[in-house]
Amino acid sequence: MNSKAAAGIFTVAMGAGILGAAIYINRGDTPAPSTPTDPQPEREQVRSELFALPTTPSPAKVFFESAGGTPIPASSRNDVRGMIGMMASLIDRMHEFDVNGDGMLDDLEKLAMGMKLRKEFLAEHDLDGDGDMSRDEWGAFQQAMFEKSATGQAMMAQFDLDGDGVLNEEEQAAFDEHMRQQDEQRRAEDRARMDIDNDGEISDDERRNARRKEREFWQNQMRTAESSFDYDGDGELNIQETNDAWEAWVEYQEVDDFITRYDRDGDRSMGPADYDAFLTAYDRGDMRADVNNDGKVSVSDINAFRDLVLRSRNLN
Repeated sequence: MNSKAAAGIFTVAMGAGILGAAIYINRGDTPAPSTPTDPQPEREQVRSELFALPTTPSPAKVFFESAGGTPIPASSRNDVRGMIGMMASLIDRMHEFDVNGDGMLDDLEKLAMGMKLRKEFLAEHDLDGDGDMSRDEWGAFQQAMFEKSATGQAMMAQFDLDGDGVLNEEEQAAFDEHMRQQDEQRRAEDRARMDIDNDGEISDDERRNARRKEREFWQNQMRTAESSFDYDGDGELNIQETNDAWEAWVEYQEVDDFITRYDRDGDRSMGPADYDAFLTAYDRGDMRADVNNDGKVSVSDINAFRDLVLRSRNLN
């Protein structure tokens, strides 16, 4: 797969050239108080465990370094739900279109893949059959992909109170309200990040600035994938190299989202001040401590926080 094909696979998903198609949405949190029902770990014990974590080099480090401390653009983070699972499926299907079996996609094979995937996508998600995706259709697609993802399934399971594997009307309403509150909180955070002059309004210049930075970010990420995972140095990414680049990027974006949410002192790394801020929120039952986005604050969030601290150290 040549260097341009890697970008082509990302954009083919939407059939309309959206470079940010490979973005995972880790939903935001609403700071509404709740009361944890699980036993509360001792603060010093928790911090001791966090500081004692070992580190293991991660291929995702190349993306972290190339970002230069810049988080994934907020608009990309919010525009697409569940794309991790979808993109993984597309990459798995690359072999299906490798007609000559050389482990790469030439221009004709890439074109055939793009045409077929776009046709399949519209057949399933273009509900009114007009050949285009409306805002409502796009929203329905995002919701469906999120609910099929591992994160979505885990969240929905928390709202399945009777444990029958299906959300009834009341459970679905509670889940939808939880998601609505998260969306509101995330949109407010996005507006705050875009509002450079802090006047409470997003000007045209601020919007253009955000879009420019977003384009530059994704161009840099694509160049990093092309240069860092071309193991044989032939100037092209074959299917295996593309898969490795994708898996590394998934790891990177999951950790980037975690740091964006929990790096309280703004240094793009996790340390004592960030641990204390999280533990304070946890002790209060604050939903900002809902690391795994399951709609409640529990000991599982301590474990999730610890795991992501380890993974963030692997990238620093």
